[in-house]
Amino acid sequence: MTAVAEAPAFTAARRGDLVVVHEHVRDYVIGQGASEYDRYEVGVVTSVTRDGLVKRYTGTWGSEVTIRGHVRCQLVPRAAVDVAGAFAAAKAHTWPGHPTQPKAYESLEEVRAAVRPFRRS
Repeated sequence: MTAVAEAPAFTAARRGDLVVVHEHVRDYVIGQGASEYDRYEVGVVTSVTRDGLVKRYTGTWGSEVTIRGHVRCQLVPRAAVDVAGAFAAAKAHTWPGHPTQPKAYESLEEVRAAVRPFRRS
């Protein structure tokens, strides 16, 4: 008999939690064809559904974003991380030569490395 791994427990989102929004993007540029990539944006939860899912968050561009389409959200509860510090670090992750334009992360490992200094023990 083999053991079946249990799914991780669902954690309901709360306002003020840190959220990592994972979006798989497919772009098409005329003459260059299609390209696919993943982008990870760090934000702060501003609104949740009755079921505890993230409805809206404040993104690194400073505007409130509504969750639409096929995106995955990973929560970091505010009790486990310094949300203000981690969000400031994400806003400071900018395009080279453009210090006012936040850049999304390219991998979850990159996000983890950026948030790690702000984790609470």
